[in-house]
Amino acid sequence: MRRLTALLDRQQRQEARRAVLDERFRIARELHDTISQHMTIVTLQTGVAEYLFHADPPAARTALGTAAAAGRESLDELRRLLVILRTHDLGGTPGAEDPADALPDDLLADIGRIPALAERLEAAGLHVGIRFTGERRPLHPGLELCAYRVVQEALTNVVKHSGATTADVEVRYLDDELRVTVLDRGGPPPATTGGGSGHGLIGMRERAKMWHGSLTTGAHPGGGYQVQLRLPLGQDRDGG
Repeated sequence: MRRLTALLDRQQRQEARRAVLDERFRIARELHDTISQHMTIVTLQTGVAEYLFHADPPAARTALGTAAAAGRESLDELRRLLVILRTHDLGGTPGAEDPADALPDDLLADIGRIPALAERLEAAGLHVGIRFTGERRPLHPGLELCAYRVVQEALTNVVKHSGATTADVEVRYLDDELRVTVLDRGGPPPATTGGGSGHGLIGMRERAKMWHGSLTTGAHPGGGYQVQLRLPLGQDRDGG
């Protein structure tokens, strides 16, 4: 009995440590997705300001204002995520498999925030058309977060790698599936994404997999590059 008790205690500690690491990895993904998009805008707009500094001072000031706003948003979200890492007892929810479970409500991005995301990217020179089809309805927060982050990463990659000035986002609510498509009219991006590391594409696929969905990427027959996310509906969390 003593050996069995010691074994069970050791297993519980190992599971708790594993839960902590899993939640920290998920929060790290949130950091990547959030900060990457904002810093892309900051970098591009400061470059524009430098180029126009003497030729068009008002335009340069506008670009700097856009960069500053994006920087402030990035710092605010970074600060909130760091508070979670420092103060939340992540080990208190062993076995939690939904990244939304570890995040407070003010960090849960949802599909309804996609238009605001597109508006921010307008400042980086990318015009984003958005279309919603089907019966819009609230979904599980984790599904909403997954869809939003995939759109965010895909559009950020368009700005970084494509050279396209327009992109289209379609969100389709089907009876048993949510389908999200991001299409740009530029050339295909490099084989790796996320600054050459490939982590952005891997992260998108991992998010889809967590919700029993799929992510496909590739050249579009009509030109440009397409990212499509498909998520089955009617699930409460990872694991069904």
